[in-house]
Amino acid sequence: MVWPFRAKCPLDVDDKVRVERHLAGLAVEFGVDRLLIGDDVFTACTRVFPDGAVGSDTEATLSAICAQMGFDEKRFALTSEPPAESETPVAHGGWEVDGDGRYVIRTRDLQTGGAELQVAVLARIVGCALLIERRSFDPQNSDDLQQAELAATAMGFGPMIANMTVATVDVGFSEGWPRWMVRYGHLPSHVTGYALAVLCWLGGANEASSRPSLRSDAANAYRRGMRYLQQTNDCLIQREQWGRSIENRSLSVLECELSSEYEGRRLAAIRELAEHRDIEARTVEAVVAMLRDKNAIIRANAAITLGRWGADARSALPELIRSIGSERDGNASVKEASAAGLIGAAAVVSSSEREELWHALVELKERAASRSVRDAALDALTRLDVDARLVRSELAKSIRDAIADADDHRLRMLLACVQRIESDVDRFLNENFSDRDPELVASAQRVLRETPRRKGTYSGFPDSTRGSVITDSRWL
Repeated sequence: MVWPFRAKCPLDVDDKVRVERHLAGLAVEFGVDRLLIGDDVFTACTRVFPDGAVGSDTEATLSAICAQMGFDEKRFALTSEPPAESETPVAHGGWEVDGDGRYVIRTRDLQTGGAELQVAVLARIVGCALLIERRSFDPQNSDDLQQAELAATAMGFGPMIANMTVATVDVGFSEGWPRWMVRYGHLPSHVTGYALAVLCWLGGANEASSRPSLRSDAANAYRRGMRYLQQTNDCLIQREQWGRSIENRSLSVLECELSSEYEGRRLAAIRELAEHRDIEARTVEAVVAMLRDKNAIIRANAAITLGRWGADARSALPELIRSIGSERDGNASVKEASAAGLIGAAAVVSSSEREELWHALVELKERAASRSVRDAALDALTRLDVDARLVRSELAKSIRDAIADADDHRLRMLLACVQRIESDVDRFLNENFSDRDPELVASAQRVLRETPRRKGTYSGFPDSTRGSVITDSRWL
């Protein structure tokens, strides 16, 4: 087919690579017979619920979903009661694992959101249970939750999941109470729409028009995704390789992928290279070249990979110093500064090069408008054995801001910077804060001494519409 215009992928390169890698991993984990491709992706729901008879019976709906996805429905228990722990939030469509190893689903508002919402939420939870039963699964890890949602998508419930990322539910469960817009799931609708396009394309479906069963944002992503895949074949999963791993490729293959015309292939190769050790000079040189890529996401990931290699990426310092001075993207600046600090601390660096790096980081710290970029510059400077007097005042000011914002994560990072340049952190805190505000010292000492707390086994879907878990920029 001849296309009049060059197609464009509906997702940014980061989302695109995540979706394709997750789907490839699911095909290896469950086998291609468990996952649907082609037109079956859209017709499975009509087979499970013929004539659209989803029904309002939550237990019957869960039973049908378990039968389709191949999971024992007896492993679930339904309840409308809130969790026993007072500190545990009552999330919409939440679930937790009880003492008997059953998955307790808290239906709470499912009945008020409509039958399609029930199917979408329950299918996501069954997807989580499938992965929990097969391997290590962290209910607080967004990657694991996204892969569980894609498992439900690939097993027949993608259209309903895409349509029910945002739904209107009753708050008071009775007439006269307001109705709220509530977010469900861990993937925005347009990301699920693209995942459906990949699955349809893998099965040889040729229709690029929007599907009537999808709402407009998901349908648009599906239509554009199909058009892009049909025109370019740009997908980490290829039809002839469906069901085989796309990981653990050789260095020579990954180096070749770095020169691909497609951003997704370049990004996937950079990320996979980060896991390799015993890197050769030509591999470092190939990744260093990606610091000049036109896509900021690729530049940031190239810096991450170089930073992980540490001393092995010693030859990347000159290009990292150039990048620090010329970068205009905030996230890429953070990663490049961090990589320079890690490499500078691990490798044997000449005094002139260390001084050049120091000047670049100081300039970045002083001119950057983004707080995260300034923090990254501070972090890198404290790794380079600089004179503590050069960063003490900036660290003290940033620590005060972090305490005022109740940002324990940032505070913990800043205190780690202090530990690198000061033998006695308590003395640093007392010298900078005790005369003016003893409470600041107490707050910093608390965070310094405590281990970051992990949440319990309870997990639920986010109940706000603040942004995509993947892009952190938009949901609709």
